Amino acid sequence: MTIEDLEQSRGIRAEIRMLKQRIEELDELLLPGMGTDGVHSQNPSSPVENHVRQKLELEERLRNKLRELEREISVIDDWLQTVDDPQIRAIVQGRYIIGWGWRKVAREVYGAHVHRTTPYKALRKYCEK
Repeated sequence: MTIEDLEQSRGIRAEIRMLKQRIEELDELLLPGMGTDGVHSQNPSSPVENHVRQKLELEERLRNKLRELEREISVIDDWLQTVDDPQIRAIVQGRYIIGWGWRKVAREVYGAHVHRTTPYKALRKYCEK
């Protein structure tokens, strides 16, 4: 497993955050009280119809990305079963399964006064073996 392989999960998480944000923005554009259930107008090109259609498409993409993230985490978890170093396991758990930033990973794994690049360097060294 390489760091690039592990970073796949972070990329998927970023896509999920953006999809959720776009869905929230569409919700704000819909008229108050209008939801996706039972919304229909006589004009198929009405703004509400377009927003609802876009929202449904985004929700489907979000479901697909969530499934993709679940598969990536499963692969990472399987790989972690082969890792014998508990600090490396903790780094990977924090960064790629939980989704913490490097600073938080450094604090949790090594303590309060460790530079944020310390866990990355340890992981890189481990993966290069």
